[in-house]
Amino acid sequence: MDQLADLRTEMVMTMQNVGIVIETHHHEVATAGQAEIDMKLRHAREDGGPGALYKHIVKNVARQHGKTATFMPKPLFGDNGSGMHTHQSLWKANKPLFAGDAYAG
Repeated sequence: MDQLADLRTEMVMTMQNVGIVIETHHHEVATAGQAEIDMKLRHAREDGGPGALYKHIVKNVARQHGKTATFMPKPLFGDNGSGMHTHQSLWKANKPLFAGDAYAG
């Protein structure tokens, strides 16, 4: 593994150790070490969601390794942006409202 993959893995393991369920993680299409770490869906009514803890862990693990993490949507001119974003699901009567066979349901 390369250094950035090891760093991302440490971030994921730290999140899992505090109870954040991670579904997947991978490098993003941009350069400069951009990555995506996907948390399992949780209802915001439970605890407001783990977003603040997620950002705290990412920034502090990066800092421990002499790196800087940012959640800016486009940190580098001329490069793909990523930034912190969310995916949402809408459910009614225990069924997803966007389920279907075509693209995006």
